[in-house]
Amino acid sequence: MSFLGAPSPLATAVIIRRGSPPPLLSMDLPPPPYTTDKTIFLNSQAQFSACGQRASLGMTWTLQDRVGTLVLAGSGSTLKINPGILKAGETYRAKLVARLTGSDLSST
Repeated sequence: MSFLGAPSPLATAVIIRRGSPPPLLSMDLPPPPYTTDKTIFLNSQAQFSACGQRASLGMTWTLQDRVGTLVLAGSGSTLKINPGILKAGETYRAKLVARLTGSDLSST
């Protein structure tokens, strides 16, 4: 570029569009005791930032035993664990991932 015949350095501007922050996820468990003969429902909620845009979320659940073996998977805001799925005395890990529809952003 030149101004009145004098060269000027090339300038580059990078414009970044800042998206809304991901929602905060909460997982609600029923109160213990947990027994192998009862249905257990794990519920989730997503709280969006007041200043952000609300978007559609896709939620996926995984339930693993203490060694990492997949015991149950599901989708939606609730995971239903039918009687007989859990074994007495075992430890389990529930994981919820929420992904903004049409985006690669997720919360865990």
